[in-house]
Amino acid sequence: MLDSSDPDWPYKMTIYQKRRRAPDSAVPRDHGLWSYHSRDGVAWETLPGPLFAAGDRNSLLPERLKGLYVNYCRHERMMELCGRRRIFRTQSPDFVNWTGPQLVLAPDLDDEIGTEYYGMSVFRRHGWFLGLLEVWNCRNDLLTTHLAYSRDGLAWHRPRGRQPFIGPAFSWNRMWSSPASNGPIIVGD
Repeated sequence: MLDSSDPDWPYKMTIYQKRRRAPDSAVPRDHGLWSYHSRDGVAWETLPGPLFAAGDRNSLLPERLKGLYVNYCRHERMMELCGRRRIFRTQSPDFVNWTGPQLVLAPDLDDEIGTEYYGMSVFRRHGWFLGLLEVWNCRNDLLTTHLAYSRDGLAWHRPRGRQPFIGPAFSWNRMWSSPASNGPIIVGD
């Protein structure tokens, strides 16, 4: 994200990372969500971490929300707690201290059996939060991109019919169709 409210470190990102660590390291684990910041968007410095143990899908909201940084991610114990992949949200006032992941979107009875929510890229447009939701059907190993929407970024909804927004239409995307980690690039209007 480009954070105009921080002139010293305007560029920020979160990534899932697994690092080698020394046995006597003060870092409690070697994998999870890490934060980085940069003065120019080229040279990056890591912040203390990991923030928390998380899964390998995350999406940083490209702007602050009411002064907070917001990230949509996986919970480290998601499978143990929920039995399926779901979408969680965490937030931070300073990009270092983050809340524990909060469940914000899960498969329901309108989804096919075997459906999991693999990840979701989130962005805002015209007062709405829009999500490019990666929906994975584990029965046939098919990942498609669906739309999700929210007014506040916490209570998420899905359009009726549950049809893919981006699905297997070509030979090159016949199994997995994943969106980028950011929203669309707007050109003109």
